[in-house]
Amino acid sequence: MRNTKSLLFLFAAMTLTLFAGPFAFADEDIPLTNPGFEERDGKGLPAGWELETEIPGANSVKVDPAVSHNGGASLMIGNTVAGSVTLSSGPVAMQIGRLYRLSGWIKTENAFSDPTSHFPTAVPACLTMLSFPFTNNSPAVGATSDWSEI
Repeated sequence: MRNTKSLLFLFAAMTLTLFAGPFAFADEDIPLTNPGFEERDGKGLPAGWELETEIPGANSVKVDPAVSHNGGASLMIGNTVAGSVTLSSGPVAMQIGRLYRLSGWIKTENAFSDPTSHFPTAVPACLTMLSFPFTNNSPAVGATSDWSEI
C-alpha cells in the first residue's frame, strides 16, 4: 500500500447473472441473491452480500438507487487510499461438468491499481469467483469509464 491517495468510485450495477453454458444439460440462469441490489440489510449493504475486506475509515460501500444499469440500484465503492475491497454474494450452487459464465456491469471513476503491488496482481475493478484462482478474473475496468458489460 502506498501513501499517495487514490480515489476509486466503482458503480457495479451488477444485475449479476450466472448461467450454465453450452455444455450444460439446459441453458438455465442460476439466480444470485439480490443481484440488482434492491434489498438492503441493517448496515445499508445489499442483503445477501457480505463485505469481505475493508480499510477502516478509508473506504465506503453503499447501495445507490439513483444510479443503475439493469437492476433497481447499483453498488458504489469508494477508496481514499490504495487498498482492496471485496463484496461477496451468498453461495451459488453449481454442478461439476457444467460451463458457467459470470457477468455484470461496471462503471468506474478514477479507478487505478497500485503499480507497486506484486502478489496478488492488482486490478482496478473486476468480477471474480472465490473458487477460482486469483488470476482468473474478468477483464479489469479502470480509470474513468462508462458502463461496461463484463
